[in-house]
Amino acid sequence: MCGFLGAVDFNKGVGFIYPQLQEGLRLINHRGPDGSREMLSGKGFMGHNRLSIIDLSSEADQPMKSVYADAYIIFNGEIYNYKELKKKLGSIKLRTNSDTEVLLEGYLNFGIDFIKLLRGIYSFAIFDNRSEQNVVLGRDPSGIKPLYLYDKNGLKIFGSEIKAIVPSVRSELTVNENILKTFLNLGYCLEPYSIYNEINCVNPGNVVIIKEGRTFKHDLTSFNFESSNKYSYRENTELSEEKLKTAVERNLIADVEVAVALSGGIDSSLIYAFANKINSRIKGLTIKFDDE
Repeated sequence: MCGFLGAVDFNKGVGFIYPQLQEGLRLINHRGPDGSREMLSGKGFMGHNRLSIIDLSSEADQPMKSVYADAYIIFNGEIYNYKELKKKLGSIKLRTNSDTEVLLEGYLNFGIDFIKLLRGIYSFAIFDNRSEQNVVLGRDPSGIKPLYLYDKNGLKIFGSEIKAIVPSVRSELTVNENILKTFLNLGYCLEPYSIYNEINCVNPGNVVIIKEGRTFKHDLTSFNFESSNKYSYRENTELSEEKLKTAVERNLIADVEVAVALSGGIDSSLIYAFANKINSRIKGLTIKFDDE
């Protein structure tokens, strides 16, 4: 889905690395074939490559400005319950039908507590320039959407991929040799670390607030699972079917054609079966390879 890159330095601004930030945004343009926009303003930079899923109009392009306040957002992901959350905004007249704007206006009106209400997969950055300059970063509780952060000597750079950050700070980066070993062993880097000592992931379910050059972290993870099962086999079956249907249905919200990628396993087959019941026009896509 979409990709973004942002940077802020409350002391000297980020104009001195503007060409490198532009290069970083270009390096992740594969994430957003439907348009690319950037903004250099004040002490910060925001860039976004868009893959249009909800509200295909140019009004929903990013960076997106708030209706009433001096605030901007760059966002990757999808908020499944944005239509219900939109009702909480009351009389606020929104310009788009996008989940991005609901997230921005929700935060401006209710603070970071609004983020606890989000159901979806997301990472985002909000530049809040109202009374004080703040930058708010957030990542979904399951960590589905990536969000990387470079934080050194007052300069903060954040984005959807490490490669977008690298051009601006290449000379500062050193390889994390322990994580390199885990990558060679496991095939991936153990979060919150990355292959570079100076770049880390924002933890799933975390909100990071950058205020006057200082960084504050808040853990908003709110998963509560029952450890005991008091239901019968039949009740468990019916509940599972009901919850699976709800989960699949909310994931089908889009203003573009939706398809299901089939791996050949039970889970993707179940998802497609429910999706097909909800909308018989949904395609199932699978790939077969001739070699092992």
